[in-house]
Amino acid sequence: MDRNFKETVVLVSDLRIDVTYQSEINNNVVANIVRNFNWACFGKIMVNIRENGELYIIDGHHRFEAAKKLSIKEIPCELSEGLSPSEEAQLCNYMLNIRRKYNVMEILKTSLAAGDEKVKTINRILEENNIKFAFFTNGNKQTRRQGRLSCFSAVLRIMENKGEKFFNEVIVTLKTLWRDDSLGWHEKALGQVAIKGLAFFLNYAKESKNFDSARLIKKCRGHDKLEKYIIMTKQNRVYNTGTVEKHFALSMLSDYNSSAQKKLDLKQYS
Repeated sequence: MDRNFKETVVLVSDLRIDVTYQSEINNNVVANIVRNFNWACFGKIMVNIRENGELYIIDGHHRFEAAKKLSIKEIPCELSEGLSPSEEAQLCNYMLNIRRKYNVMEILKTSLAAGDEKVKTINRILEENNIKFAFFTNGNKQTRRQGRLSCFSAVLRIMENKGEKFFNEVIVTLKTLWRDDSLGWHEKALGQVAIKGLAFFLNYAKESKNFDSARLIKKCRGHDKLEKYIIMTKQNRVYNTGTVEKHFALSMLSDYNSSAQKKLDLKQYS
């Protein structure tokens, strides 16, 4: 993608935001821009004229919202023409990545819209298991029970470190253990503790010749079991060192090994 951008000014009223790749507006960010407004720091937003003549913001949608609140009619921009929505998303993703601070949700959303194969694979596996990304803030219990996931860093790390096959196994097992057809997902099943903890457990358990996936489902399945592991994890972190995912895995292991003839070895978790 080799496009030239020209410096110009555009009418604020003409600008549009494509929510398929742009993040949800953070009102605190907008309020801060308004409160400390300074043209010298405002910079140029990045805009593309699509084939239908409509102007879409690639980078700078928070500044755009601030301009509206300040009743500013025109703002400076770097203007390109004829980029596709996918190319816009690629540029948006690039701009987020080159900054010192960025939101993982923003990176993931733009990567998905831009056609990033790794993120597309993550999204496909999630959707095959009744999970959707929650590209919004302040999700409640109801949205989590419906299968909305917002712990983006956790799923990206598992995919990057262990690959597609293992990531798929984690998500399929997660669904088998803590999603009920009538109750939906347990409200904490799609949180970092449960996902990273289960990944930790499977990573080590599968190295043992004694591991039995059927036993895991029999002993660790159910909303009450997950609630128990969350509580035990919190308690163990108070009195012991180690990562949250390790303590979660050990909580699962206590049920897995209960009355088992062939137990998984605790030493591998030390």
